[in-house]
Amino acid sequence: MIVNQQGGTRSGAYMSLGGDRPLNSGQWYLFATNASPSEGWYTLIPIYGDVKITEQQGRDPSSPPLAAASAAHNDNLQGAPRSSAAPTETPSLTFPIPQPGDEYPPPYSPPQPTS
Repeated sequence: MIVNQQGGTRSGAYMSLGGDRPLNSGQWYLFATNASPSEGWYTLIPIYGDVKITEQQGRDPSSPPLAAASAAHNDNLQGAPRSSAAPTETPSLTFPIPQPGDEYPPPYSPPQPTS
C-alpha cells in the first residue's frame, strides 16, 4: 500500500503533526483509520493510529494485535463515540531539530527543481 504521511523537513528541521514519526518502508503496521468515501481515501488516526506488527501477526487473524482490533471494531460497529467527554489534548505541530544519532532521522527527500 502507498501511505502519504503528513510531515517532512523545512530548513533542515523535521516537522510533524503531534510528534508523529515517519513510517518505515517494509515494516508491517496495523492502522486505525477514518474512511473518507467522498475523497476515496482513509485518514490515519493521529499519534496512536499505527502500531508496528510482525508479518506473521499481520497474516494471522488470531494474533493478539489483530484479535484486539477486531474485538474493538465489533464492540463499536455503529461508530458511536465511546465517551461523551471531549478530548483532553489535541495534536500540535512540532518542529524538533534533528541531531546526529537521532533514532528517527528525517526521511530522504530528493532535490527539488528551483524554477
